[in-house]
Amino acid sequence: MGARPPLKLHGLFGDGMVLQRDIACPVWGTAAPGEAVTVEILGRTKTTQAGADGRWSVKLDPLSAGGPHELKVNDLTVRDVLVGDVWLAAGASNMEMPVKAAQIAKTEPDEGPVAMVRFFVVPRREEEEPQKDVVGSWKSNRSDAVADVSALAYYFARDLQRRIKVPVGFIQAAAAESVIDAWIGKHALGSTPGMRRATVLHGMQKANYDIMVGRYLGSLKAAEDAKAKGQPIPPILPKPMKPDGTSALYNGMIAPLVSFALKGAIWSQGEAESWRAPQYESLLPGLIQSWRSDWGQGEFAFGFLQLPNLGTRRDEPEETALPRFRDAQFSALRVSGTGMAVSIDLGQGTEVVFRNKEAAGRRLAQWAEGKVYGKSDLVTSGPTFDNMKIEASRVRITFKNIGSGLKSNGDKLVGFQMASDFRRFYWANATIEGNSVVVSCEDVKWPAAVRYAFADNPECNLTNSEGLPAVPFRTDSW
Repeated sequence: MGARPPLKLHGLFGDGMVLQRDIACPVWGTAAPGEAVTVEILGRTKTTQAGADGRWSVKLDPLSAGGPHELKVNDLTVRDVLVGDVWLAAGASNMEMPVKAAQIAKTEPDEGPVAMVRFFVVPRREEEEPQKDVVGSWKSNRSDAVADVSALAYYFARDLQRRIKVPVGFIQAAAAESVIDAWIGKHALGSTPGMRRATVLHGMQKANYDIMVGRYLGSLKAAEDAKAKGQPIPPILPKPMKPDGTSALYNGMIAPLVSFALKGAIWSQGEAESWRAPQYESLLPGLIQSWRSDWGQGEFAFGFLQLPNLGTRRDEPEETALPRFRDAQFSALRVSGTGMAVSIDLGQGTEVVFRNKEAAGRRLAQWAEGKVYGKSDLVTSGPTFDNMKIEASRVRITFKNIGSGLKSNGDKLVGFQMASDFRRFYWANATIEGNSVVVSCEDVKWPAAVRYAFADNPECNLTNSEGLPAVPFRTDSW
């Protein structure tokens, strides 16, 4: 008879961790089938028994913010446990960029006796099937590890912690140049027509890849056989590239985290697929809703970063893919409990992975403080298009989220375009009149549509008095 398997905690439960405050937190792991398990924190205990498969779980009663505490599970002890707010920080290149590469590579640790910002980095892992556990450890903003953690997530957590005055932890799950399909579970990808197309496409790519692998291996064998017989060696086919796996990052990096209690998630992704705006309009809302469903925790908050300015500035307005992709990102705000931070003014213009992550993190934290934590008097967004009124040869644009008023960050407003029903856009003049912007153009006598910051790397400078940039918009549906 073999030795009994030892009791183990899931990989997210370790020294220095942060537990989500004010809700029942699941704690789980494995043990010998039938083994009794007792979980204790702050003198409160929960008991259960490992199932036939060796898995066990309990739910802690809601805890108030504070710590450090000890979490005891039978003979195991998890030390330096804080109770506060936990955020999932996921996405691609702009989420992965480390603090040491950011424009302002300062960590500025908190001054109290206990480090109040903690993080757990999920290793990049792509799998065909959902995984159950994760390898890693919790670190703090006082450790050397902070230099290599996500700059966007770190600055978000640092700024948020200063605002809400409780411990903040984040779990980083980022993979550079990843596509959104890889972050959504197969069960969700097949649930709506907009996402189902991605699954069908990947199936075709995978089938073609399998055929090419067979041919490649066949060419290797033919070469080996010819060499063994002393015959001329036939050419070897190039080794095929494996297509991006649909749901592969979800399976390897998100599925293992499901059920860990969260306050919300922040997301930054899209750099590798800015050409697919029509699909993204379904995929981003699908990701949000599917993660919420998987966690079973209700509509937890979800904030995301719009792609920054990138590329050469054009002399004349042109139709390109990137502004339409930003528009698709903006459309995800129709999902309740979401927020978007604009970065149209933060990029260098030469690289989509921009360095000013401190400003981006601050904007996401400001959204969270206002919309998630209920500080209703806080302005959490720049001016957002509300309505268009045609006044003869002029157009009056009104906005939401104007804060203390509209402002031009420069001598005059720039970034506006205007078109007639002929659908050719021209650069336009724009002036602030009270809480609206009046747009006119000598080349357009009968205006039909206005766009703002609708270019790859637009020159644009409309903000509110709180300094938040206006959200790029278009009034047309062309």
